[in-house]
Amino acid sequence: MIRRILFLTVVLFTVTVNAGLLHCRSGVINAAEISTANLPIANFSGFGFSNLPESRAYAIVSLKLNDMRSISIFDYSLNVSGIDFPCAALWKNNRFEYFTGDIRGSGTQQMLFIIDRKLLLESKRIKLMLKSNLSEAKHVYETEVPFTVINSRMPSAPGRIPAEGLLELDEK
Repeated sequence: MIRRILFLTVVLFTVTVNAGLLHCRSGVINAAEISTANLPIANFSGFGFSNLPESRAYAIVSLKLNDMRSISIFDYSLNVSGIDFPCAALWKNNRFEYFTGDIRGSGTQQMLFIIDRKLLLESKRIKLMLKSNLSEAKHVYETEVPFTVINSRMPSAPGRIPAEGLLELDEK
């Protein structure tokens, strides 16, 4: 009986991982999309962002935070072809918004990164490195995330991401 329960637990965990969830330092990533649509960002002036590209794409990381966790725009950067791009906005008040406070919550939270569109390959999927800025041992908390390139479509709203996630993970 114990073996059967253990076997079912392993099978369920495997199905969950392959269904589109990926663990990171703050919680579970359940979607990662890159859009070339012109996404409005409330309260964003670009001041303090030294490497804003002229040709922009927007990388959105959706995650469900672990208990007692919060995120801010300072917590993560996204590495694209060796270049780190800081988080520019978080999903707040049903829109992407630049602000320097923390977000807490049990639902899906979203981080938006403005990246150089020219660095994207002509593919429907690209793996980028999500880097934690919270520790001096940053490389320990790097997570390779498979992004889906959705072209000019709008990214999935947090409430529309299914519990099993939208990530397209490679089977191991």
